[in-house]
Amino acid sequence: MADRVLVTGATGFIAQHCIMQLLEAGYDVRGTARSESRTAEVVAILTPHLSDDAQKRLDTFNVVAADLTSDDRSEERRVGKECRSRWSPYH
Repeated sequence: MADRVLVTGATGFIAQHCIMQLLEAGYDVRGTARSESRTAEVVAILTPHLSDDAQKRLDTFNVVAADLTSDDRSEERRVGKECRSRWSPYH
């Protein structure tokens, strides 16, 4: 199983480029966004730009909700614990 990386702000332009590079490098990627329903949107944007091998890793890609209006980041911490590393293009 490949290492999993958490990318925050997965619907953003810079984050999506990072996700593409991570998928191409063989990582499993999980993203955060304001809504979990954005997974299909991100996959549709990324798919035409990925190699066949990286596209296969999109099967394990998903977006989890991160509530930016709340100080309670328990869901993001839980998801982060499942990942080998966390990376944000905004920090």
